[in-house]
Amino acid sequence: MASKNTRPYQKKKQQSGKGRNRNYAISKKLENTMRIRIDLDRIQDDKSLDTSFLEGRKHQSTSKTPKKTEKPVQNKSLPVSKKKDLSKGSKLGKKKSSQDSKFIILLIILGMIAIVVTLFYREFFQKTNKKEEPISIPEEVILDDNYLFVGDQKTQVFPFEELGLDYHYVKIGEDTLTTNAVLQNLHDYIYQYNPSDVILQIGFYDLLEGEDIANVVERVERIVIGIHQNRKYSDVYIQSLYPINPEMKNFNTRKYPNITFDRLEEYNQELERLSKKLKVTYLDTYSILSEDSLLKEEYTNNGFDLNQEAYQEVLSMIQKEIVSKK
Repeated sequence: MASKNTRPYQKKKQQSGKGRNRNYAISKKLENTMRIRIDLDRIQDDKSLDTSFLEGRKHQSTSKTPKKTEKPVQNKSLPVSKKKDLSKGSKLGKKKSSQDSKFIILLIILGMIAIVVTLFYREFFQKTNKKEEPISIPEEVILDDNYLFVGDQKTQVFPFEELGLDYHYVKIGEDTLTTNAVLQNLHDYIYQYNPSDVILQIGFYDLLEGEDIANVVERVERIVIGIHQNRKYSDVYIQSLYPINPEMKNFNTRKYPNITFDRLEEYNQELERLSKKLKVTYLDTYSILSEDSLLKEEYTNNGFDLNQEAYQEVLSMIQKEIVSKK
């Protein structure tokens, strides 16, 4: 029984004798070339191996491909010498900035000095080159003595001529003259006479009518200011009201209901304050004729009207004050 062979039978072709010899010789050569002698000791001794031929080949392969040149990484940290140079540079910069600031301050100071010197020079130059102008002296206004007495009923009866008044005077006295009447007509009462001295004794009949003392004093102030503005060379005197004596038997209380020595004293005190305020002379005839705030009996017959002796005392005081100012 024949056995089965999975491989197909291949019939070898028989070769001739020459052919076999030739093939045998070639196989022998190949066998000789394939045999490699391996020395294990030399392999283990890697230091004694000759690898120069490998390095040569490696050098040839690497020389064909261009080398990539890598840039050296710069170290950010600076050497100590350069750090010292930078610190010196910063110090020099600070020193230079301080020097610049000092220089600027110096320039400012020099500029201010130059401005001051220039202004001083201009002012001095203007003063030296300025022509001296003649000093204008105001003309002195000389007024003849012309006394003007303005008042109520007691001024009206004042006996100037009998008492030997040797000055030129004008007497404006009305029985019931008030401050309001004078203020409304200053020209007729004062200005038209162009007086050298004005003696005012007004306000009694204002008080008799029940007027408030402050209102009466305010009108007297306006009268004095009007004189100063319109008659600048006139001297003004404010005379106090005369005292009264209601304790005397002949005093007519019904005739003077609103007049008391308390109101008279208060009004006179306000007139004195006003005189100081306006810088005019205050004539305190109240004090020289009174005693304990009452009119002395030797100067009156009824406690209200004055006698000639009382007027003499008043005129002497007025003349003394006026003469002292001349």
